[in-house]
Amino acid sequence: LTDIVLLVLLSEISAIGLMLLKRLLARCKSAQLSINAWFRPPEWIFADRYAHMLKLVAVVMCFGPAAPVLYFIGGISLLLSVTIQKFMLLKVYARPRPLDDALAWRSRGFLQALFFLHVTMAPLFYAE
Repeated sequence: LTDIVLLVLLSEISAIGLMLLKRLLARCKSAQLSINAWFRPPEWIFADRYAHMLKLVAVVMCFGPAAPVLYFIGGISLLLSVTIQKFMLLKVYARPRPLDDALAWRSRGFLQALFFLHVTMAPLFYAE
């Protein structure tokens, strides 16, 4: 679970480093178009972050009945990950493209399947 937070944290630290390096190199340019290109913020890639969050929820829902401490670790990991990503979205990344309702409906179906998996895994862990 902490690997997800570390992956998010490391990717965001590398994004900040890359942004600072680009801004440092932009000082050597003399044309306004090339300066604008160097100062353009990086794109917010929603799919990677969403996949990390769903993977964390899937691990917690599947193995949470066996180790209830995973609920707390998963909650703290999600909270920390959301906080880091929100800060980065506000301060570093460019405005993301708008999303439609299809993503919400797909995630709803995925979370329903995870809930079914959680309900079926709980008796298996507590059977012995």
